[in-house]
Amino acid sequence: MRASMNRRSWTPSLASIPVVVDSGFFQTLWFNLLCASLLLVCILVMLRRLISASNERVRLRLLARHAKRDRIARELHDTLLQGVQGLILRIHGAIGALPNDHPVSLSIQHTLDRAEEALEEDRKRVSELRLGDPPNQDLACRLAELGMQLKLDYPCKFRVVSNRENRKVTPQVSEQAYGIAGEALLNAFKHAHAGEIEVEVSYGFRHLRIHVRDDGLGMSRAPADGFGGTMNWDIAGMRERAEHIGAELTIASAVECGTEVVLSVPSSIAYLRRQCT
Repeated sequence: MRASMNRRSWTPSLASIPVVVDSGFFQTLWFNLLCASLLLVCILVMLRRLISASNERVRLRLLARHAKRDRIARELHDTLLQGVQGLILRIHGAIGALPNDHPVSLSIQHTLDRAEEALEEDRKRVSELRLGDPPNQDLACRLAELGMQLKLDYPCKFRVVSNRENRKVTPQVSEQAYGIAGEALLNAFKHAHAGEIEVEVSYGFRHLRIHVRDDGLGMSRAPADGFGGTMNWDIAGMRERAEHIGAELTIASAVECGTEVVLSVPSSIAYLRRQCT
């Protein structure tokens, strides 16, 4: 600053006066950090609500599917199974008039025994359909049992690999995952003419993954393009099951190079929540 008298002579020296203007509270670092923290919290809350809403939609779809499954099980039990049981009893009564050592009687009796075994197996399947999966039954063990049964009719090398970090899977996911992997196993044993089939179950932190691999004939067209016959229905059913539980299903195959089916279920859907005590 300089001064003058009558605007003619100015003082030779300059004088300075420091002026400090304080920042507004909205311009301070702590305010900006607070705003950023609040924004982050809002984003996390929104994401949590979106995930909860998605899980709730999946749960409602599964409940509707279970209700439909129970209705079908009741209808099967009340109509088909009881009707078959009635036919078996009538045939038993009819062959009672024949001598015990008659060739026709022995043949029919053997056929009836097989029919009763099949009927008992169907009853078990209907009971499982109504009651759901046994609690805490490991997926890897169930798939191993299924593979060993299929191996009796379609001999080949078969093994199940698991990371041994078994976590409790929700009954709904266990049911659908077993259905998808079981269908993949059935196709591998029955249609692929494979020399080796492998199932890998991985209980990961972010995902539950199931791989079904074979070194068989493979498929000439990508699953997305569709197949004819029952194969198309099998793949469509697998994709529907995966969609019901919010999972991702990938099928990769090539002629003479085998097939790989990968099911990936998010951990937020796949695993049971731990109870706090």
